[in-house]
Amino acid sequence: MKIRKLEEKDIPVVLQMIEEARENMKKMNLDQWQDGSPNENTLRKYLKNGNGYISEEQNAFGAIVKQDVDYKLHLSGDYVVLHTFVVDQKLRGTGLSNDFFNEIIKIAKSEGNTIFALDTHRDNKYMLRFIRNHGFMELGSVMINGTKPRIAFYINL
Repeated sequence: MKIRKLEEKDIPVVLQMIEEARENMKKMNLDQWQDGSPNENTLRKYLKNGNGYISEEQNAFGAIVKQDVDYKLHLSGDYVVLHTFVVDQKLRGTGLSNDFFNEIIKIAKSEGNTIFALDTHRDNKYMLRFIRNHGFMELGSVMINGTKPRIAFYINL
């Protein structure tokens, strides 16, 4: 799989993936992403910062955030946090998530980072299983934007 930096033309496609994932989370009774974030402004920030990545096929997206302030109590050094990880919902269960995830970790490592972190809602069983299957260790609870409690995980690169 090849991934590249997010471009302006990708924003509508990623927004559609986010909306479909948001609907799936709602069906699972998760409040994750139900407050309207991530949204177009989020994606434009990733575009401006050059830290959003999309698969060439435009069916998976994630952003790598350096020195995320929500993690400053838990991590130090050269760390990044994965945000807005989403795949085309029609392709769930095909291995796409694994392939994209492995590629984005390679990018984070190639940029000299030594720790890769991410978080999810405590009731998002699918993502929790995905994270644990990739060998991540639990970091603890983080408050995203100071208001949304999430379980954080990390792996040494």
